Amino acid sequence: QVGMSDNNSHEGKHLISAFDTSKLPQRNGTFWVTLINTIKSIVGTGVLTLPYALRSSGLINGIIAFVVVGMYSTYSMWLISESFYMKPEIGTYGQLCESVLGWYGRMIGGINIVLLEILVGAGYL
Repeated sequence: QVGMSDNNSHEGKHLISAFDTSKLPQRNGTFWVTLINTIKSIVGTGVLTLPYALRSSGLINGIIAFVVVGMYSTYSMWLISESFYMKPEIGTYGQLCESVLGWYGRMIGGINIVLLEILVGAGYL
């Protein structure tokens, strides 16, 4: 083989050893630590933005908006979970939308997921 040297044969070995995780420190996270960190990341941003949102909308309008959005979110998640329960062979949100609305449903579901991720990311700016 032209151009092959012993140095090239060692490069592949070096790349494989770069992904060897046996030398990394083991993490001993528990369920409770993970739960607390998740709650901190979700609630932390909300706690910082709630006073501004209530000030901007007014106390009564803000409370009404929070209750309506909370009820809508809870109902939506309940519908999605019931749909997955009724069709256990479906594994993703896109497949669920496709089973209900066909190909257009899959496209709408995919666009909704992408928009959700963009808007959630924008909320952290």
